[in-house]
Amino acid sequence: MTMVFRERDGVCIEYEVRGIPGSEQFPYLDHISRLKEAVAIARSYPGIYGDGAATHVVRRYSKKYPEGHQFHHCSGLTHRWRVDAEGQIQLIVYYRSGWRRGQPSRRLDLQEYKATLPVMPNRATTLRGELLDLASIAERISLHNASQALVEHVYGRQCLPDFGLEDRRNIEGVRGEPVTTHPEDAPRPVWRRIIEKVMGN
Repeated sequence: MTMVFRERDGVCIEYEVRGIPGSEQFPYLDHISRLKEAVAIARSYPGIYGDGAATHVVRRYSKKYPEGHQFHHCSGLTHRWRVDAEGQIQLIVYYRSGWRRGQPSRRLDLQEYKATLPVMPNRATTLRGELLDLASIAERISLHNASQALVEHVYGRQCLPDFGLEDRRNIEGVRGEPVTTHPEDAPRPVWRRIIEKVMGN
């Protein structure tokens, strides 16, 4: 299949499914015109990257040069997603426009982001405290479901799921029995716990 450039702007957007080198059953596929079609193919792949996905899908942007230019077009990747067996996708890399000047420069992925985090200056001394601090950090970086699940678990209102097949389909369906808590057991902000620790309470 050849690349199809739009007449109005000379742009071609395509998707690629990453496969197994030399495999006839799970090959690398490119020139896919729609993300939905690429995801439908990718979900049948057998966990090539070992990161919980069936495989990865990438988006390629190409721009046609004007007539008479020494090259036909320039091209580079813009996005990379994980695709699981149920067809859910997760964006893991966003490539900036630096690819126009050579190799693409990419936004930090999860592992690279972790490496940039500083050591926690006032870490908790108990597991309960560490979990609550982790919940606060999760809330701060917009992992709201994880934050809520940790807080609910620490205060005994809901157990963390065991992440079996049913839990992956519907985590909200896994709930423990509610436990009566006292007002003084309610979650306290990190800044309040730090102040209380400094004041010796």
